[in-house]
Parts: sequence; C-alpha cells; structure tokens
Amino acid sequence: MKAANNTTTTIILDGITFSVQQTDDAEILKQVKKLDDQYIGKHYPITMKQLNTIAHSQGLLVALHQNKLAAYSLLLFEPISQQQHFASGEAMLYGTTVTEEFRRIGLGSYLAGMQETQARNKGIKKLKLTVRPENAAAVLMRLKNNFRISGFQSNYFGDESARFIMEKSIVALPEKPAKPAKHRASLVLTPDQKPSQTTLTMLAMAFSVGMKVQAYYPESEQAIRLLLG
Repeated sequence: MKAANNTTTTIILDGITFSVQQTDDAEILKQVKKLDDQYIGKHYPITMKQLNTIAHSQGLLVALHQNKLAAYSLLLFEPISQQQHFASGEAMLYGTTVTEEFRRIGLGSYLAGMQETQARNKGIKKLKLTVRPENAAAVLMRLKNNFRISGFQSNYFGDESARFIMEKSIVALPEKPAKPAKHRASLVLTPDQKPSQTTLTMLAMAFSVGMKVQAYYPESEQAIRLLLG
C-alpha cells in the first residue's frame, strides 16, 4: 500500500494561514477521527480502520492552523462499505468537515477542489457523493461547484437515513442547466431541519418516476429551493 504524500501547501484564506497536506500521520488521524465523531459520527461514523485505509491510499487531505486540525476532506478510490458502488473511472467524495472556528471562509471548498484535482490526475472521470437533505449548506456548496443531484434514497444506510446522490463529471466543464419555465414540484432545504416524512416520500416518488432537479435557487445564505420536473 502506497504511503501518503506529505508535501505541504501553504494557503491564506481571510487572512488566516493554513498548511494543507495529504497525510497518514497517526496523531493527525486521531484528530480527524475525533472531529468526524463530533460532526459526522452521529449520522454514520467512520472506523479507525477505514480512516487508515483512506489515508494510506492518498485519500485524506487535511488543513492545519498552528499545528492543529482545522479541516479535513476524504476521497475514496474504492468502496469501504457495502453501500458504496463504484463504476470504472469513479471516485467518491466521502466528506469534508471544517471546525466551527474556520467555517464560511472557503476552506471546505478549497479542500474539495484539491481533491477533485487529485482525482482528475489519477484518471478519474466522475466524482460522486451523498448528502443528507437537511444539510442544506453542503447541498448548496456542491451545486455551486457544478455537482448535480442524480438520485435520492430514503434508506441509504439501511437505517431510514435519507440521502441525495450527487455527481459531477470532471472530464469537461458541464453545461449549466437552463432555468425551467415550468416545474412540477419544489422543495426548500433548511439547515439542520430534517424534511418531514411526507416530503421524503414525495422525493422518493419523484425520482422513481424519472423527475430530476431542473434548477435551484438560494433563498437565504444557506437555505435552498430545488425545482423538480
């Protein structure tokens, strides 16, 4: 198994200096696990074994500020659980998390962009990810970065945990969809507010009959309206 490349890149965002690197350092992995448990683990925790597998395959990217973990991003080149399925030329963005102190300055987007470049350099043609419908900020960030919502599963992890499936071609820049004149349904995603069971059922039905997200409109800094048709 190839060791991670520990080359460091220094970046400055909003006047704050960060050191960004791929790593498999044991102490940093402990910090990543702690941060993941705090923000992601309540939804679907990652094991230390899985984290080590990702790090050793050059899929862990971290940002440090004054030698402390500020953010991390995970990229999978192969599945680490039975829910994940990869076609040839695909990779999965498994999560990008930023500590409260350094949010809303573009750090998460920067790390995700670096992961995309790495995937392209490895010959990957499509990136995939899943995101909770109530994580409106994450959905909006990905849509702004040319991801599209390609599917919806109301029971993704087998525990009634709903997820949007999002994907992006990284071979060529995708065309921006035209604003539709008509749409058959719409949905507002609000930060940290889980959609009702009725809404989740309607979403599942919409995607099952071939409806797609035609456009999206930010309704506030994070809330977002999806138009389906």
